[in-house]
Parts: sequence; structure tokens; C-alpha cells
Amino acid sequence: MRTLGMTSACRGEGVSTLAAHLAITAAADGPVRVLLVDADLEQPTLHRLLGTQLDPGLAECLRAERGPAEAAGESGFPGVSMLGAGRLRDSPARLWDLPTLPGLVEDLSHEFELVVFDLPPVAQQSWMRRLAGLLDGVLLVVEAERVSGQAARRAKELLRGTEAHLLGAVLNKQREGLPHWLRTDSSG
Repeated sequence: MRTLGMTSACRGEGVSTLAAHLAITAAADGPVRVLLVDADLEQPTLHRLLGTQLDPGLAECLRAERGPAEAAGESGFPGVSMLGAGRLRDSPARLWDLPTLPGLVEDLSHEFELVVFDLPPVAQQSWMRRLAGLLDGVLLVVEAERVSGQAARRAKELLRGTEAHLLGAVLNKQREGLPHWLRTDSSG
């Protein structure tokens, strides 16, 4: 597993924070070179969270204006590099349709031992599912106190309807016990 995406059903479920923590933890556990990619091109968060640059970034790499090695910078954490979202000049859907996407994912997987993609919500961005299908695996983040069982199941089905390899779900922001819908749901 070299490329991992993290997504959610809705905005604000903590995907960016979890993606950053995963990348930092993976790099801290051994001599592993990790790249954290902000692939939420419309509403990037990681550059603010980590205090890094927005651009150059993923958008410039997809447009072949910069190479990934040139666009990636330091994250402030040992062993973790950061590729910001970059600057949009047109719709994100156009960027994800560029023929550079598969090669970029492959190049990143050869350059780093682990590449963690902070993805936008799966239900809101159909173009994001193309990227998810190119990754080795995807984790679905579910905010326990806010997201309904129906929304979580819909996100899971959207991912399964693509070529994405859904690894599982991360229950986030849970205070006590399991949410009611998860305790009573036997549909998997």
C-alpha cells in the first residue's frame, strides 16, 4: 500500500486532520518518506492546518506546469513532505480529466513510500471518484455525532461503484459508545 486516500460523506468530518495525523505518524514510526497531498482543490485545508504554502501544488502538477518534486515542500514534520492543492484556474473537474492524472499518481508512488491524499467528500464530487480509483486504497471517515447511517451507506456505495478499493471506515468525533444507527445496522 503506497497510495491512500481519505474521504468522507460530508464536509467537516475531520478528514484533513486525520490525513495529516496519519502521515505524521507513519513518518515517525520509521525511516519512511511520506507525502501528504491536499487533493481537495475547491476547499483546500492542509496548507492552513500545517502552515505551509498553497501553491505551487497539485493543480500545477496536473497541468504539467511543475513536477511533483519541484512543487512539494516541507510540512514542518520530519519525514513528511507536503503537496498543496495549488491554484485553480478552471473547474476541478477539468483538472481531474487531464491525461496527466494516472502518471502523476504513479510517479508519486515511486518517489515516496506512502502518499496520503486528503480527498473532498465522495458524495459531493463525482470527479474525485476517478482519483480514488487510481489509489491503492481509500478510508471513509464518518463523523459519529453528525452523519446519518444513510449518508454513510451512500458514501460507501458511491466508492464501491467505482474502482476504488475501500479499506474501511474511521469513526471520528465519537464521544460515548457507538451511534444508534451503527448499533442497529446489520447491513454492513
